[in-house]
Amino acid sequence: MGIDISDIRKSNTKESKDKNPNADSWINALNKDISWSKGLSDKKKYRLYSEISLLIIAGVDIRMAIELSLEGEKHKKTKVILQDLLDNIVNGSTLSESMQKTGNFTDYEFFSIKIGEESGNINEVLKDLASFYEDKIEFKRKLVSTFSYPLIVLSTALTAVFFMLNFIVPIFEDAFKRFGGDLPYLTQVVLSLSDGIQENGLLAIFIVLSLVIVIWSQRKQWWFRKYASLLLLKTPVIGSIAQKNYLARFCHSMALLTGVENPLVNSINLVRKMVSFYPLEKALEEIEQGIIRGNLFHKTLAEHDIFPLKMVSLIKVGEEVNKLSEVFMQLHKQYASETENSSKTIGSLMEPILIIFIGLFVGIILIAMYLPLFEIGSGMQ
Repeated sequence: MGIDISDIRKSNTKESKDKNPNADSWINALNKDISWSKGLSDKKKYRLYSEISLLIIAGVDIRMAIELSLEGEKHKKTKVILQDLLDNIVNGSTLSESMQKTGNFTDYEFFSIKIGEESGNINEVLKDLASFYEDKIEFKRKLVSTFSYPLIVLSTALTAVFFMLNFIVPIFEDAFKRFGGDLPYLTQVVLSLSDGIQENGLLAIFIVLSLVIVIWSQRKQWWFRKYASLLLLKTPVIGSIAQKNYLARFCHSMALLTGVENPLVNSINLVRKMVSFYPLEKALEEIEQGIIRGNLFHKTLAEHDIFPLKMVSLIKVGEEVNKLSEVFMQLHKQYASETENSSKTIGSLMEPILIIFIGLFVGIILIAMYLPLFEIGSGMQ
């Protein structure tokens, strides 16, 4: 027999805490960003949460909602995950417990759903999770749309320049040697660059690949994350976009957790473990300890530069009138909008800049190759 909403709402907080095997270990378990799903993509999770939420509004219980989602699923791996979820629910587990047992959902999702079950706001939590993933999917889509064309153009241009310097320029060089005489300075520079690429091209490729391997292997180490994130934040324009993007995700998550009346310290702890951005993680760790010592939330935020003063002021107001969830949601919308607009602006500017850069570089190479020919032609007249 399935478990309906009323059964979930009657879950006893103390009993669920005693049964929770992660009561002491969940703090150390959330070391990945929520976007790195263990078995389901962001798109699959958005669809799952939105479908379950819609079916619950229509009066369907959890078990039947999972069954209906399973029937409409065609992807084999996703069907296996949903079947495991359904089997656990049929055996008497709540939705949050079933998600935890499958091992295909983050602890952030588990605790969010668990809080929703215990507070009677399961449907609100499901809608917020669906909204979270929808926003992430939309942001990724817009980011790819904005930067894909400039990156393709840049890659094509670099390939064309490498081909010219490695294959075309040497042909001209052989011809110039047969004619003899002094070559123009620009031509000598381009020929030297071509010789350098031919002699050290493979070494340069090897070095680049080695750097990529080192970066990939060390990307989760604290020292790499620390210095890489600091370098990112100091990068003009890009750093500001990255900061606003992570602040938007932080605000959305805090809006979700505070909206279901999760304790502030627990909310900060959960978000700290899922943001995967070292400056924000470190700041939230210190903020959490500050609140435990009795400091006000907005005052601990003000001690860290990653949080803008305007944001701190709004959170102060929300804290005083007990409307933190609404303030966080408004901040999320604001930062998400600013990130989107900034990304579009950069993408629009990059296209003409790249075209000009490519034209200048190719033009310099062509001029350098034809200058000696012009001089030779002038000398023959």
